[in-house]
Amino acid sequence: MNRLHCTLVALPLIWPTRPMPTPPFTLPAPTGAYSIGTTSWHVADPTRMESFVAAPTHREVRVLAWYPIVSPPANASANRAPYLREPLDAKTFGTAIRSPGAYDTLAEVVTHSIVDAAPLAGGSPLPVLIFSHGYTGLVSSYSALLEDLAWLGFQADAGITRQSERSALYEAALEGLALFVILQIALRLFGAHRRPGLISALFFAGYGTFRFICEFFREPDTQFIGPVSMGMALSIPVWLGAGVLFWIAYRKPQPA
Repeated sequence: MNRLHCTLVALPLIWPTRPMPTPPFTLPAPTGAYSIGTTSWHVADPTRMESFVAAPTHREVRVLAWYPIVSPPANASANRAPYLREPLDAKTFGTAIRSPGAYDTLAEVVTHSIVDAAPLAGGSPLPVLIFSHGYTGLVSSYSALLEDLAWLGFQADAGITRQSERSALYEAALEGLALFVILQIALRLFGAHRRPGLISALFFAGYGTFRFICEFFREPDTQFIGPVSMGMALSIPVWLGAGVLFWIAYRKPQPA
């Protein structure tokens, strides 16, 4: 019985364990004079309704802020903010592009900012910078820049909405990955480079189509004509340009 007990105790010690994922990169250290704190809060707009949830609710914006602090607290290393701050995490993105696990290591990357650290006290008010990470962009992509701004004495704020998270996923998958795959197939399998202008025609045609599709998954602009939004209308000249390039590419016989 004692021998069996010892064997069972030893099993967890010798059983192979899955190694922890290694962060794929380290963010560059900021160059200013302060340490950095970061926090977040939600702001609700009672005059607008959220369009990407089933239950009626008011529009919410999640605000992320980076700001200077005097010195990091004692537990600073254990309380550093993760690189991925949006609810749209690496696993969701990997699953969406049918590559589960491809981006899981991003979850291990940490920044130099301390979560909910006390802000710099005394002195004059901090200059506030409202940072726009761009439509279809992710705030996490600019973590090093935002930390540098806070290190230099700014309070840098960025807002995230539900529709910006969702539309960023669709546009990254369609206008980025899918369009890249289409162009690679045309180039490598069908020799599209042998017809001058054909690659550009395929790019504009694909971009206009995917841009039109993504309009159904983002907060609509002011309607341009009937149900057609401004984003949909702007796809039309892109398609026309693609048509001109297709005509140029096919007006002459394909070179041998």
